[in-house]
Amino acid sequence: MLKQYIVRFLAISLIVSCASGHRSTSVKLREYVMAGSFDKAVEYLKASPLAIDEKSKLLYHTELGLLEHYQGNYQASNDSLTVAKNLIEELYTTRASGKIKSVISNDNADFYYGEKYEASLVFFYLSLNHYMLSMKEPDAMKKKNYLAQARSEVVAWDSFLTEIKNERLGQALFKEDLLAKTFGALVHESQNNFKDDQIALQLYKDAQAVFFKNYNLFPTFNSSYEAFRKNFSSFPDMAMDEVEGKYVIATQHNNSFKEFLQLKINYLSLRMQRKPSADESTISFLIQDGLIAEKIPQKYEFPMAWGMHQSSALSMGSGAKISFELPAIQGVEKLETSRLQALNKEGVVVAEGPVSVIAPLSDLAQQAINEHSTAIAAKTATRVAAKHITALVASSATYEAGRRNNNSLTMMLALAGHAAATASINASEKADVRFWSTLPSSIRMAHITLPKGIYHFRAVFGPVEAPRKIIELGTHDLNTENSKFVMKSKDLKFTPAPVMVTEPVQVAIKPQDLKVQDRSISGSPAGN
Repeated sequence: MLKQYIVRFLAISLIVSCASGHRSTSVKLREYVMAGSFDKAVEYLKASPLAIDEKSKLLYHTELGLLEHYQGNYQASNDSLTVAKNLIEELYTTRASGKIKSVISNDNADFYYGEKYEASLVFFYLSLNHYMLSMKEPDAMKKKNYLAQARSEVVAWDSFLTEIKNERLGQALFKEDLLAKTFGALVHESQNNFKDDQIALQLYKDAQAVFFKNYNLFPTFNSSYEAFRKNFSSFPDMAMDEVEGKYVIATQHNNSFKEFLQLKINYLSLRMQRKPSADESTISFLIQDGLIAEKIPQKYEFPMAWGMHQSSALSMGSGAKISFELPAIQGVEKLETSRLQALNKEGVVVAEGPVSVIAPLSDLAQQAINEHSTAIAAKTATRVAAKHITALVASSATYEAGRRNNNSLTMMLALAGHAAATASINASEKADVRFWSTLPSSIRMAHITLPKGIYHFRAVFGPVEAPRKIIELGTHDLNTENSKFVMKSKDLKFTPAPVMVTEPVQVAIKPQDLKVQDRSISGSPAGN
């Protein structure tokens, strides 16, 4: 009996140790990311328990891939994310047999499968990395090849999401990714041919439907999101106007995204008609802001009241507790609204447009946790109860035998054994809090059309009249390009509030950068 407890304790200790080690790894990685120390984060990750845990291999490669992306090492990022994509396919194929084991064991003992939104983001970053490599490539043929690869990943991404959608039809769960529509459209735009422009335009139009049906589930976009979720299953029998009137209270983020989509649809429609002005240029920004909300363990405790009449069972059960953990999300913050501003050489704001949230990742994480915890709560409680009953029956039999033989040592060993079993069972039920911890809190996009020239750009967060922070997006020459794409990640520099942007604002623009622009710029972007 003692040997069995020792073996069980060692096995449980190993599982608990891995779970604890992975959580401390994610905490440290997040500290490095917030400090902008991506090289240290990579070094730490490669020496962490995550690097040697075969069951967390998917998580290791997603973390490594994103850290390399943040450093601008796009090819190295794709190397890791390609491994992750292959693992996702493998794990999804074998997930049924793998998940059967978790009925009798804690999720920490199982492979890390990743949430659906995390798997979708692997495709996003693969495509984005190819896109960024094309932006850096001076050779025209290589540039074209990178853009083709970015497009290929978008197509694969769409196929992956189609499978998820078919599995989850009619459910208020993640099944369509707004990011796939909006960024996918941008990638098609970049191919610079009429057919891809048609696809891009359709994707932006599709995004309108995806947004309404699937993103009004989130507080970022809908103040009435709880009612929207609760009544989701009845929407197929209702007109869209009725759904909107009863269950949607649009937030500023909601209106901002619709404004962004309309700008893109108007721009592409004109481009396809060959009507863009030769004196105008466009610029698009993709901003990865903040850090995704943290996945944490939440403990649940219940008194052990078996209702047994045997004195032994009562004595062993009295005062004891059954406890287990489920994963939860901590730190889902309300996202600030943001506007893109273009400033001329005098530092005057001459045009602005929305910086729209297209991926509220903390909201997606919260939804995934709610789905997951609901699914495993009953299973976990059943498993824990079965363990405790087994331990109690075994110990009770030993205790009763000792009592019949008047053997106090046997009785004491039975009590001690039961106490040890209870402690080990409780310790074994630690929540699986593995998650892609270095993701941003939100991914945002902006698009603006301007007269050709040189501008300084910034994203203003919070009320425009008194912003809480201003992210400087750099000075960009739009004289020689019809369109430009700029990405900003975690190395963002921002000015603390308050800054009054209604008055001329001086920005750090070098005089030599402006020598080709000797006239004042006026007017507003097309489509506003």
